[in-house]
Amino acid sequence: MKKKVKFTKIFIIFVVIEVICVLVYAGYLTFNLAYKSRQLSLKTAELQQYVATSTTIEVLKNQIKSGNKSMSDIQASFFNDDTLLSFFKDFYDVCKSNGVELRRITFSNLTTVLDSKPSLKTLPVQINFSSDYSSVINLLDYLEKYKMHIKEVNLSIIRNDGTLNLVFYIFTNSEVRWVYEGKAVP
Repeated sequence: MKKKVKFTKIFIIFVVIEVICVLVYAGYLTFNLAYKSRQLSLKTAELQQYVATSTTIEVLKNQIKSGNKSMSDIQASFFNDDTLLSFFKDFYDVCKSNGVELRRITFSNLTTVLDSKPSLKTLPVQINFSSDYSSVINLLDYLEKYKMHIKEVNLSIIRNDGTLNLVFYIFTNSEVRWVYEGKAVP
């Protein structure tokens, strides 16, 4: 009987140790689960941030693309060297057809507005002419309806003599090209 009691005590001790080990292991798994759960939630938040950032990047790319389109539209409304020369050729024809006699055209110094490639500059131009009032009105109507952007238009008339001061925005890198002062010759 002593052996049976001893065996029972050993068995009880073994069972108690086993229960303690199971409880310790269960506690370890519980704490490990909480730790893994916290790590998983941090990784999930990081992933959501990446998704939000990638969406933001796509939105920004689209805005840049639309901005580039609108910038090219805006740039197309400003003069460059060739379109300004074409404007003056057309302007001469409009003046001639409306009875405006051009006497002198003077180009002033270019002033940089935006330092880009090519630079956006302002070009003041003074045009002296002789005309009657109705021809001047037709000329101003032409300038008002012109599709390209003219920054400023100032007109002064004394009897039949007039001065038209125009300021153009122009994309140019040429300082020398617009240094002309002389009479308008057909």
